[in-house]
Amino acid sequence: MKNQEDIKIKESFKETIERLNEMKGKIRGCCLKTMVDFLLKSEDKKLLPDIQSKLAEYGFEEDLREVKILDWYPISYIIASFFSFYEVLDWGEEEIKQAGRNCPKSSALIMFRISTSIYVISMERAFAMLPSAYKKLVDFGSLEASELNKGERYFTARIKDFPVHPLYCKFIEGFGEGLWEVLTSSEEISCKERKCSFRGDPYHEFILKWE
Repeated sequence: MKNQEDIKIKESFKETIERLNEMKGKIRGCCLKTMVDFLLKSEDKKLLPDIQSKLAEYGFEEDLREVKILDWYPISYIIASFFSFYEVLDWGEEEIKQAGRNCPKSSALIMFRISTSIYVISMERAFAMLPSAYKKLVDFGSLEASELNKGERYFTARIKDFPVHPLYCKFIEGFGEGLWEVLTSSEEISCKERKCSFRGDPYHEFILKWE
């Protein structure tokens, strides 16, 4: 179940969307497309109208079933959709991370990898490609691949100028786990955010460990 005690943000979801509208950043539709596809294959598919209604409350009338994998969408629309799933499906941290982890393993991102020549590769090359992969998905902020330690089986990455929402940081943790699994075929993977701009840090920093 939800636990927002550690969410250090004062604005409401609607205020977040209004702020992101002003920011005018964009993101690819692949992850949202994956979320919709997973929903339509689950027992919760009957809740799609409720999710659409919630999305309309945030000012977006677009049919979620029409989202295109490689099209660019306003970050405000993507996050409004994320909030709508979160609220209607009563997601907790586990569900948020699983939604993120599903994305790189979906047919949507498989097609994206084909279009960008990203396949299963060495850990060194996968690590080096993280900043450019980020730019393929997001048109604002930046990702810095800061440290790779193969001996101790971890790496750290920083995302700068990404003022979205703390709940979405959990989604990114799951996305990191799924992407590293797809790129390197590792299986036991854990990604945690240890610095966050919403906790007063200058950037988001994630540490990913694998077995």
